[in-house]
Amino acid sequence: FHEGGRILDVNTQFETMFGYPREALLTLTLFDIFKSDAQADLLETLGQSQQQRVELRASNQAGDVLDIEIQSRETLLEGKKVSVVACQDVTVRKETTEKMFERQRRESLGLLAGGIAHDFNNLMVSVVGEANLLTADYADDQSLTESLSRIILSAESASRLCDQMLAFTGKGATVTENINLSGRIEELLKLIGSSIPERASVVTQLQPHLPLIATDSTQIDQVILNLVLNACDALPEEGGEVSVRTFSLSADDLPDPDLEMTGEMLLTGSYVGLEVTDTGCGIPDDIRDQIFEPFYSTKSLGRGMGLAAVIGVVRASGGGMFLESSAGGSRFTVVLPVNDLSAVQPQARVSAIPTPDESVSGLQIAVIDDDEQVRKLTERTLRKFDHKATLYGSGEAFLADWQSDRQAFQLILLDLSMKGMNGEDTFLNYRRAGGEAPVLFISGYHEQGLSPEITSRGDVGFLHKPYRLEHLEEKIAELVRK
Repeated sequence: FHEGGRILDVNTQFETMFGYPREALLTLTLFDIFKSDAQADLLETLGQSQQQRVELRASNQAGDVLDIEIQSRETLLEGKKVSVVACQDVTVRKETTEKMFERQRRESLGLLAGGIAHDFNNLMVSVVGEANLLTADYADDQSLTESLSRIILSAESASRLCDQMLAFTGKGATVTENINLSGRIEELLKLIGSSIPERASVVTQLQPHLPLIATDSTQIDQVILNLVLNACDALPEEGGEVSVRTFSLSADDLPDPDLEMTGEMLLTGSYVGLEVTDTGCGIPDDIRDQIFEPFYSTKSLGRGMGLAAVIGVVRASGGGMFLESSAGGSRFTVVLPVNDLSAVQPQARVSAIPTPDESVSGLQIAVIDDDEQVRKLTERTLRKFDHKATLYGSGEAFLADWQSDRQAFQLILLDLSMKGMNGEDTFLNYRRAGGEAPVLFISGYHEQGLSPEITSRGDVGFLHKPYRLEHLEEKIAELVRK
């Protein structure tokens, strides 16, 4: 390059990189290629006598924006001062690095959300448990028991918010069913008709004989509702259209991978697609990634986990989410893998309240939990059913005590997430040492957090925090009868 940026000569790789023939390049200046916001940095780099390295943005002949790393040094050519510049296209490398950092950031957010949900559910154990015990002690006081019932319902509602946070991490509770997505959308749109603003015209194009997907109906409802209501909110005051479409596709027909937002690699196979399109103003580039963060909202009052929970559900289902947006509106596309009908059966739901002949009493039970408040509450709860509890604050303390005298426990209540030796390791060490008592895992996370090695056994059960007194006794009776 000559002073002023006029191009004197290029090699063939430069021609290929920018898509111009050599003859055309020799009629251009450097500023015809590098974007205007990069020209000041470029001039500063070219003006240095020592070799410099800088990354700038440029455009090729097709108009594509490229990230170019350049190294420049001054030299003399036929007695004239010129700059020799080596250019390297780092667009792909930069995009890959940014995606890696974005995935790490979301994983960190997931760990944070999961940790908050777990600890919060531990607190809700005390709220629900104490209210349950008071309800049993003052059953004849109708006014008090009604107030206690409202406390329990409020605590359980708070726990459901935690379930949304766990959905974001992919660790939410699921009851897997075979679902026709088109049918589910039809049902939901009828239910939420009054929630859709009058300015929104919702049109559907639902494939009638859609392959089934294996997912949790409550969670897929959350995905549908979030996408549809967000699309309605994005419409201008004068109104617009929201289009909801379902379709089947193969892995070869997936949208552009650069538009994928979960950061996961989709496997080959068949998929079912849900596409929600609006005619709003689009999503600005500067908040494109923020909209998937927990509790983010462009409104003064947010709507909770929103798209963060949606992306968690999609990720946990083995699917993908794609986003396209422009000034004329946005399109969210969710793809979920088609289910092999023989692979998944709906899980049976147990009754909420045990009948009298299901109850058991007088058991010797080990309670292992690193939260002292939860341990003491559990002991008081077990006494209500005439059980005797021995309390341990860690898996190590339980194993050391049990191995010293081989106390004959008839049941073990075991917290899944503990400091030091966690619940799974405590269970496996207990079994390896010859322990035979059935084990009921209790956790602020959900059963999906247990390894298949444990869930496949018939001598274990699972109870999610927070739980009601009757649910604990029901699980104990069910596991002991097994």
